[in-house]
Amino acid sequence: MTIPFDARDLPGYAAGVFDHLAGQPALMRMVLWKQLERPEHTDHERTVYGRIVDALVTTYDLAPGGSSAQAAERAQDLLFAVLGLATAPFTLAPSAAQPARSSERSVQQRQDLHRAVSTIAANLTLRAGARATDEG
Repeated sequence: MTIPFDARDLPGYAAGVFDHLAGQPALMRMVLWKQLERPEHTDHERTVYGRIVDALVTTYDLAPGGSSAQAAERAQDLLFAVLGLATAPFTLAPSAAQPARSSERSVQQRQDLHRAVSTIAANLTLRAGARATDEG
């Protein structure tokens, strides 16, 4: 499954990733295992992440006065930050953190994630003429 991506709604994307992993707790373990066994990305992964990075570069002024390569690097870093926040409850050692076991805690974790990514997004500058995208 691919989580819908709209570059102008990074908090929504992060929440979608969180919801997807919360609904499939074993998925993150499988992803981590895959990275150990086969660390290279598949063509599909390169395509999906490439579209997301392109959408971020098109939507936000990530490297004012810089090169397109710099903007792409910043877009990758932005994606890493968003995915890192969204996946953290599912990747940390069980003794350090656990995904929410109660619906109340899960709702709070999701709200905290949305707030954190909203703060990141609020500090981004939209490019002139940027429009919503639906990639991924």
